[in-house]
Amino acid sequence: MAVWTRNELWRQGQLLSTQKAVELKLIKEADAEQYVVVIISHDCDVAADVELEPTIEVIIGRFVEELHGNVTNAKNVRELQIKYDSQSDKIVELKAANRTFVNKQKLIGCNPRDDLNLALNNKRILQKWLAARYDRSAFPNEFEHRLKKHKTHDVIAKILKPSGGFIRGVYFDLGNQADTDIESCDDVYELEIYLLHVTEPDTLLAENAAKEIKLKISACFSKNYCNSQGQWTSIELVGCHVISDEAMTVRQSLSLRQWRMDHMSLREDPNQPMAS
Repeated sequence: MAVWTRNELWRQGQLLSTQKAVELKLIKEADAEQYVVVIISHDCDVAADVELEPTIEVIIGRFVEELHGNVTNAKNVRELQIKYDSQSDKIVELKAANRTFVNKQKLIGCNPRDDLNLALNNKRILQKWLAARYDRSAFPNEFEHRLKKHKTHDVIAKILKPSGGFIRGVYFDLGNQADTDIESCDDVYELEIYLLHVTEPDTLLAENAAKEIKLKISACFSKNYCNSQGQWTSIELVGCHVISDEAMTVRQSLSLRQWRMDHMSLREDPNQPMAS
């Protein structure tokens, strides 16, 4: 009987061959050219002995024609679009709900696809996306209510969508109100937003896109939360800052809370941990 060893070629982010995916009934033969099966278990778990880790976790994904900014760079915990390198770049769409497990014994002696490869930076995005499901920020219920009252969360998503590929993350800072449900409607949440833009392949293009997004988001908050006397109500946008992914400090990355496209509140997702 064949034995699983650390010499197996499987690693996180690699793809099962179409033939093997069909054989394991993960995808239908008729749909084989449209779907892929991606290894998402950590490399150490993939390499571990069968007695310790008998299965490998995978996600069944599908090819899509174009990137949609709101589901790139791990901005949405339930869905990710990511590029695989080949003769012509392929975009794979992954949905967290499509996870399943494969017995390691069934992959012994099989090789991953060699026509599609995940670059290191994209593998890190995949890892960030996988981790985010278990470590994501939640905001006070009242703050979420105030955002949704004017559908501001949807407007932000629409603003980000066209240029979302330039934005690595959107961070909200509520200061000492970060864990507070404000009871009085006369009191406002003081909000600062940080737009984290990419620096590769074109820093200037990404920075300009982020500045355009900043203007649109600022206008949205002014329209929804500023009265005719110029006074802020409900939420005050204290500042909206554009920052590159090379300039954000470690302290900022630990203290700011990332706002993701599913923008869950504590009430909607009560088991999620608060960010430190």
